[in-house]
Amino acid sequence: MEINPRLSEHVNIYKFVKTAPLIVFKTPLTTWLTKKNIDTTIIAACTTSGCIRASVIDSFSYGYRTIIMEECCGNQDLDAQNSNISRRYADIMTVEDLKAALVRAAKSSIV
Repeated sequence: MEINPRLSEHVNIYKFVKTAPLIVFKTPLTTWLTKKNIDTTIIAACTTSGCIRASVIDSFSYGYRTIIMEECCGNQDLDAQNSNISRRYADIMTVEDLKAALVRAAKSSIV
């Protein structure tokens, strides 16, 4: 797997090997997030009806605020795409809205 160089220029990249469609289940991610005091996950992946749906429910079940990046997910079938993005377990945000929210959060945390 290759990381898009535009992403790796701006953040540290941590890789976790997952054994199921879920991002948290049986990975060290929960421990890592807890140690870093992280309470929110932002989900982006290729198949909404598979890994995204599973990871969102997994993240929500572990108590994380979960956000789906609307433009950063997809499915071969548009009906499956729409039926598997659930506002019950996650907030759905456009990339622009998410960027603006992150900027606001960063400004509010500066003392």
